[in-house]
Amino acid sequence: MTFAATWTNCPRAAILGLTMPTLSPPETSFEERTSAVMQRVRSALGDLLTRLTSTPNSRAGDLVDVLPIDPRLAWKLVKIVQKEHPLDAVRYVPGPRGISLLLSAAARRPGLAPSVRSAKDAFKQFTELVQREAGDRKSFDMMVTGHIRARHEDADLEHRRGLFTHGSYVWGVQARAQIHTFLIQPSGDGAHLDAVIVRGFVSLRRIRPDIRWRITRFYTIDDTGHVETQFTREPLDPLAGPPDGAAPLLRPYCSQPLPDVRREIGPQGVIEDVLGESDVGNMQAVTCLTGEVIRRAEPCHPDERHACLGTKTPLRTPCETVVMDVFLRRDFFGRVAPVARLVSDVHKELLGAVYREADHLPFHHEVAFLGAGTLSVRLREMPRYAEMIQHCFDQVGWDSQGFDCYRVQMQFPPCPAALLMDCTLPPRP
Repeated sequence: MTFAATWTNCPRAAILGLTMPTLSPPETSFEERTSAVMQRVRSALGDLLTRLTSTPNSRAGDLVDVLPIDPRLAWKLVKIVQKEHPLDAVRYVPGPRGISLLLSAAARRPGLAPSVRSAKDAFKQFTELVQREAGDRKSFDMMVTGHIRARHEDADLEHRRGLFTHGSYVWGVQARAQIHTFLIQPSGDGAHLDAVIVRGFVSLRRIRPDIRWRITRFYTIDDTGHVETQFTREPLDPLAGPPDGAAPLLRPYCSQPLPDVRREIGPQGVIEDVLGESDVGNMQAVTCLTGEVIRRAEPCHPDERHACLGTKTPLRTPCETVVMDVFLRRDFFGRVAPVARLVSDVHKELLGAVYREADHLPFHHEVAFLGAGTLSVRLREMPRYAEMIQHCFDQVGWDSQGFDCYRVQMQFPPCPAALLMDCTLPPRP
C-alpha cells in the first residue's frame, strides 16, 4: 500500500591473529550505529553553532568571528552540520584537541552552558563509538569509507542544481525546503493504521507574480492502483481547517501573517490545499505547513492488495532540499529496513498509476535511522522542526519515545517526480 501524500505500491522487496573476546552479534549494523551517533553530534553541534553565530546557516567565517579558533577547525565544524548524510560528516570530526578547543572557547560565552554540555556529551559518544568499533580513529575512518556512496553523486547533484535554477523560472516558484513527515501507529480497531501527516514548504517564494500553487493533496493507493480519497480527517490545530474551508495549517510554525491556503476538491475527489496569489521575492515568501490526522487510512497487516507500507512525497515544486521523515510505532513495527526510491512522474497521467522500472531515476541516498523520539531530528533548514514534530505528538497524545524515525533527505530533487520509502508490514498474529 502507499500513503500518497502519500502511501505507494511496493514491488519487493580473528584476522591478523589477534585473540578477540566472544561477543553477541549486535542487533544493528555498523552503519546504523554510526549514523545514530553522528546524528546526535550533528544535532548538538548545530544547536551550539546556531546559538554562537545567531544564524542556523553558520559559515566558517561566522564562527571565527565569535570564537578564537583556527579557520580550518571552524570549517570542519561547519561541514559536520552541513553534510546531508551522517556518514559523510565523519571525516570532518576533529580530534580530541580540536573538540577541546571548541568546547573551551564556547564555554566562555555567556548563556551557552546547556548547549556546550550537549555537544560535549555527543562528542564523548562519538569517541566511545570509535573505541568500541575500531579501537583507533584511522581504522574507524577506513570502515566508514566503505559505506560512503560513490563520487558520481557529485555530478548528479550538479545537474539537479541546474534543474532547480531553470525549473524555478519555468514553474515560477521555488522553496528552501519541502517537508513531509508521517507519524504512524495502529488504529484502535486493531485492523488499520492511523497517520499524522505534516507537509508543506519552508520559505516558498514566487519568481513570477500572481501564481496560485497547489502545495498538497492526499490519497492512498493499493497495489492494484486503486485510489482511495475518503477518510476521517482531523486537523491537528483545532483552530484550523473546516468548516470555513481553510487548510489545516500548523499555525504556530507558519510564517506570519498566515499564508492564504484554501482547501479545494480536485480530480477523483482528491482534497487539495492551494496557496493563493501573491507578489514575488523574499518579502512575500511564506513558510506553510499543514498537519492533520488520518484515521483508519490503510490495513495494518499485509493482504492481497497491500504487500507493504509505502510513504510517498510528490515532488512538484523546485526546492533546495526535500526531507521525508517516517516515525513508526516501535512496539508494532519493530526495527525495519526501509528502502528509498526516486521515480519519474513524467508519464504518470492518472492518479494511482503503478511505477515501473522505466520510471526509476538515479538515486544514491539511503534511509537514515535517527533513533527514538524527536531528540535527533533537527533540521538545519527549519530550526523549530523538532519542536514542531514533538508538538504534533503531543496534540494526538502519542508518546514520541515509542516511535523510531527513518529519514530520507535529498538536495535539489527533480520534478515532476516522487520520493518513495517502502517498508514491511508486520504479519498477522
